[in-house]
Amino acid sequence: MSSSVMTSQQLRRVSAVLRPLQPAALKPHPPLTPVGAAYEQEDMAEQQLKEAVLAYTLLLMHGEEVSQEELDQLCEAFLEEHFGLRIDFAVEDALPKLVKWGLVKENPKTASFSAVPIEDAQRALAAEWAHAYAALSKPPQAWKGGLPICTAQWSVDLG
Repeated sequence: MSSSVMTSQQLRRVSAVLRPLQPAALKPHPPLTPVGAAYEQEDMAEQQLKEAVLAYTLLLMHGEEVSQEELDQLCEAFLEEHFGLRIDFAVEDALPKLVKWGLVKENPKTASFSAVPIEDAQRALAAEWAHAYAALSKPPQAWKGGLPICTAQWSVDLG
């Protein structure tokens, strides 16, 4: 088991964030106008983020390397047990993002994945956000040598 075990209070917070997670087919869809399309795109991004958070959290709680298929089963079982949702969870969409963001490590020898400790994940996400904010604060012509790097320090209280 990993040393980064979540407390029941932290699990309740994650559950509160994930409670609105539901299959896109069950959500009401506005008419496809430019405004409706923008809302749909925002909903999709939010849904993908929730899927990534759920995958990371369950991988962290599991504490051991698992295959993509095993993680998919963990996510589907969690959603059915806690929310009564029987869906085909798309872990194959969430995993590449989690690896790119530095929240999950892939073991190519065993084709398995493991979550980094929550403290490391916090630092990785803070760096991603700082980088994004720095990039957005400068006009595109300033990006010619690559995106700017920010060294801001962030902290999150997981209580």
